[in-house]
Amino acid sequence: QLNEQGKKVEEANLTLADFEVHKRRLASENSDLLRQLQELDNTAGLLLKTKSALVAALDEQKRIADDEAKERVSLLAKFRNLEHDCDGLKENLDEEVCSKENLARQLAKTQNEADMWRQKYEIEGVAKRS
Repeated sequence: QLNEQGKKVEEANLTLADFEVHKRRLASENSDLLRQLQELDNTAGLLLKTKSALVAALDEQKRIADDEAKERVSLLAKFRNLEHDCDGLKENLDEEVCSKENLARQLAKTQNEADMWRQKYEIEGVAKRS
């Protein structure tokens, strides 16, 4: 009976040793899992910071794009106004060129008439002197 008790105690010690090994293994796994959790938590924090920075950069780029679109619309309106002004100036220039040509024709005609009258009076004057 003492032998039996000794065997039971030895079996109980072996079972306790198995439990102790299992407990240590679980503690080690738990420690690894906690470390992995901490690393994932750190990574998640970094990702949140990166996301915030990217959102801020995206908002800035959207603002810049909106400003550029407004500027483009403004420049297009100014360009169209200048085109309109240019067309008006071209019309004025064409009118002035036409007026100049008319005046040049009138001047030439008037000079021809003046030459004709001068010749006529010179001829008449020579004829009266003779």
